[in-house]
Amino acid sequence: MSEKVCSDHKDDRRKIARRCCAFLLIFNFILLLIILLIWAILQPKKPRFTLQDATIFNLNVSAPNVISTTVQVTVNSRNPNSNIGIYYDRLDVYATYHNQQITYYTVIPPVYQGHKDVNVWSPFIYGNTVPVAPYNGLALTQDQSDGAIAITVKINGRVRWKVGSFISGRYHLHVTCPAYIPLGNSKNTGIVIGNAVKYQLSQSCSPLGFPRFPETVKENLSDICYKILSRSEKFKLCLQIPSSSIDPEHHQSSRNWALRSEPRWAELDSDYESPLSSSAYSMPNQSG
Repeated sequence: MSEKVCSDHKDDRRKIARRCCAFLLIFNFILLLIILLIWAILQPKKPRFTLQDATIFNLNVSAPNVISTTVQVTVNSRNPNSNIGIYYDRLDVYATYHNQQITYYTVIPPVYQGHKDVNVWSPFIYGNTVPVAPYNGLALTQDQSDGAIAITVKINGRVRWKVGSFISGRYHLHVTCPAYIPLGNSKNTGIVIGNAVKYQLSQSCSPLGFPRFPETVKENLSDICYKILSRSEKFKLCLQIPSSSIDPEHHQSSRNWALRSEPRWAELDSDYESPLSSSAYSMPNQSG
């Protein structure tokens, strides 16, 4: 009699486990369908950045491994989305030369960018006697003598999406703007403005760091797979297969695949602070 009762309890537990698994599968399917419909309606696109011009006030190599730079750049950002707004919570602008930073961070004030809006920023980025690798100092001197230099203006920050009244979490933003500047004062290469020279660039930038829909779905699915596999007993019970038929190596490889595919755009535990920053729209003092 007791054996029959135990077998009945086991059957009941299996039925409950099957129903839970079926509910989870249906729920995940409906959730995925909702995400697909929202994406099809909104058609989210990345903002587009353009480096319009660069005004060179100072670009000197005072020693083989010391560079002083003062540049004002004009960058515009366009939101191509019709139903999505963007909160730029933090933007840090700086310049690099041959993958080495040659200016301090300049902070652009937070701003909200509405649907189809365009924002234009003209921050000063500068660095006084910044130490660099000796070969970079020599390369910059050679580029100046050749009449053209190639620097990269970079923007790092945190952004949020706004759809209706819903506001997403923060995501990383990385924008890279290559700038090929032909040095000289002739009207073909630059416009003389006081003691500076302005160069028209109109160079497209490459924004990185925004989550793309297919990757987000893949990450969510991999997270679900990992959660199922991490509860192997429930997984085996749902499928009604014995423990010996599950390959531990396959289980470990599936877990490793899920770990490699974990969300890359998750919000950090704490906001970062730039080690060096300056006001975006104030002209730095020049030392004699």
